[in-house]
Amino acid sequence: MVMVRRGYYRREGSVRQSDDSSVNKSVDAETLGFIEKYLTSYTKWEVLKYFSENPTASESPRTFAKRLGKDARQIAEAMKSLARTGILRNGNGNVDGAYTLAADDPGRPVLLRIGEAARTSNRFRLLLNYHITKASLARFKARNA
Repeated sequence: MVMVRRGYYRREGSVRQSDDSSVNKSVDAETLGFIEKYLTSYTKWEVLKYFSENPTASESPRTFAKRLGKDARQIAEAMKSLARTGILRNGNGNVDGAYTLAADDPGRPVLLRIGEAARTSNRFRLLLNYHITKASLARFKARNA
């Protein structure tokens, strides 16, 4: 006779989905706002993570993509998008120009805190992955609607 643990077999529809409040409960509103505004793709997170670790760096999309082994167009689009929001500055104003972290952007200290938290906390990295995946899924659904 085979014993089945109670609740072991679940139908897909009955699996409880986590809500945003349970995921976000340990993060302050300023940090969460920054994540939702700037970290909308893994490429943007890679770019901003680099600048959080190297706040005085100046990088062109081509050299940055080469170092990461990524597509230069994808990196250039992410950097251009982040420059439009104000967190990055493009010194030359052209696509191949060097980007730097904006010194006067109010999000700069938040980015530096996020970078430090991501280096030291697995739980925080999970939170970042949750929000980036959520934003990517929303963009995918909007494109395919």
